[in-house]
This record gives sequence, C-alpha cells and structure tokens, in this order.
Amino acid sequence: EIVSNTADGITLRNTRNGECRVLTFTDLHLDGKNDTSYTTVDYLVKNILREKPDLVLLGGDNVTSAFNKKRAHQLAEIFERLGVYWAGVLGNHEGDNKFSITRPEMIEIFSSHEHCLMLEGPDDIWGDGNYYLNILNADNTLQHTFLFMDTGDEVSADTKEEYGIPADESPYDGVKKSQVAWYKEVIERNRA
Repeated sequence: EIVSNTADGITLRNTRNGECRVLTFTDLHLDGKNDTSYTTVDYLVKNILREKPDLVLLGGDNVTSAFNKKRAHQLAEIFERLGVYWAGVLGNHEGDNKFSITRPEMIEIFSSHEHCLMLEGPDDIWGDGNYYLNILNADNTLQHTFLFMDTGDEVSADTKEEYGIPADESPYDGVKKSQVAWYKEVIERNRA
C-alpha cells in the first residue's frame, strides 16, 4: 500500500508484519537480437511466479540496444500482468545507442505503468532516476530503505575535467556530488 509519493521518493506500508520479499535482477540486456532475450524473460517470469515477491528491483542494463521503445513497454507490461510492484535504476547501456530512446523517456515509459515505483527524481540532482523507496511495517516503523542513483553511461568532457580524468579515456560514469548530498539528506530524514 502506497502511503506517500514525493518528487524524490515513495513510502509503502507492508501489511504483513515483518515479511517483505524482494527479488532482484540485473543486466537483463533485453535487446531483441537473439533468443537470449526470450530465455531471460522466461527466467524472470518463472522466478517471480515461484518466489511471489512483494517487490522486484532491477539493477540496470534492463532494456538495451537500438529501437528499444517497444521493448521498454513490453518489460513494464510483464510486471503489470504479474501484478507485482517493481523499481530499479538504468545502467550504462540504456540510451547509449543513437537509435535508442533517451534515459528520461525510458523512465517515463516505465513509471507510466501502475505497478512501477520508479521516479525521475528531483531536477536539482544530477542524473535520471534518483529516488528512494521506504518500506514501513504495519505499525508504521521503518523496515527498509532502498536508494536508487543514476550512474549514467559515458563520462562527459566536463566530468573528466572536474575529476581529473584524462581526455582520451572513455570510462563509464558514476555517482556525482549532488547525489551524495541527496543520499545523506534522505538518510537524515529517515532518522528523524
């Protein structure tokens, strides 16, 4: 049950005291290029049906490669049909192709579905998809906090300069100072 929904987070109440089942998947790489995507979806669905989680978390690199708008809708529809709440982050391969939808577009597609708890997050924090999920016990005490932070895809020229990364290197990006400050703020709010 959703208790509150703000720009940077959602708080849910777990009506089953003490038990909150969370199932995590990462690097699904649903690219539609070969049978691996079908096998991955089959594995995802079978595990959700077997484990019956309250929440499914995705760790990034979920829907990748070019022309992925339809696949983003299809992944979200799987969770809708299973009736399970889900959330997650984008990985370094979402939006890294010039024929891919953008990271904000993917979050918009996902979050337009009823069971998706993913948020774009505050505008004053670097990245797309910085948010938290608080899970309360039935008596409203905090049971879990999940924090989600965008680590981007490739490091920009500005970030290379700011962090002293040589211009000829092409490493993946990472968490920024504004995200760390926001993280600390969320933790402090939860302690209050």
